[in-house]
Amino acid sequence: MRRNLYQPMSAEIVEIIDESPTIKSFVVAPERAFPFDTGQFVELTLPGEGEAPFTPSSSPAVTE
Repeated sequence: MRRNLYQPMSAEIVEIIDESPTIKSFVVAPERAFPFDTGQFVELTLPGEGEAPFTPSSSPAVTE
């Protein structure tokens, strides 16, 4: 049985990296692994704050 790709999933921000005064990278640990391909994006929501699209930039095969 396939999981619903549109079902929300919790995640934890484990690190914030200041790349420059205007750019930050967020290291996010989702509650479970999910596959993605180059060019796909995820919609991240911070309850009570808002949401925005982001592009994963690491291999889905890397777990650390």
